[in-house]
Amino acid sequence: SRKCYIEASRSLCFVVETINAMATHVPQPDYAGLRVSHASTASIEYRCAGATSRYIERIWLNRHNQDEAFAIVPDGCVDVVFQLSECGGEVLVYGSTTRATQIPVMPGLSYLGMRFQPGMARHFIDQEPATLTDRYVRLPQFLPLDMERIAAAVCDGKGLTYLRNEMNRTLAERQFELFAIDRAVRFLRVNGGNVRIAELAQQC
Repeated sequence: SRKCYIEASRSLCFVVETINAMATHVPQPDYAGLRVSHASTASIEYRCAGATSRYIERIWLNRHNQDEAFAIVPDGCVDVVFQLSECGGEVLVYGSTTRATQIPVMPGLSYLGMRFQPGMARHFIDQEPATLTDRYVRLPQFLPLDMERIAAAVCDGKGLTYLRNEMNRTLAERQFELFAIDRAVRFLRVNGGNVRIAELAQQC
């Protein structure tokens, strides 16, 4: 119907805008494993591979943060972040942004997070994507993950490995329904947005 066609066109425009934002603002280096990304804050990250990369783009850790703000740019992604201190921690969910933004962070705290591929956070958090755009919310808990174990793993220098293993286990135990829009987004992302409409239509 005409209504379905209009909705599909809108979805496609959003996907193209998201991929263009990713390509313009966020270079994606081709690397695997851990690497130092911000030496000043001892931040390291792990870019996910294999089946996990369908859902999670990367897992990152900033131990003993030294900054008061962190710059983010539009990339269509949602981040789940564990903000950790000696007294405990909390879970923050940062939605996708429509403009470059400075996110306030606390010096002295540690931050362990994961960045979901565009559209994939919906499988893990009970929040409508539209309600997260240009804002963040606090969650009482994320999955059945124990905050004390997360904090202990970060303290022992094993935070990235712990979170990666827990997410791999979660993905192995769950079955997720993927829609045509998910396949379209993945196809656009893998090809850097350089695709023909006919090729994109075949993925749907």
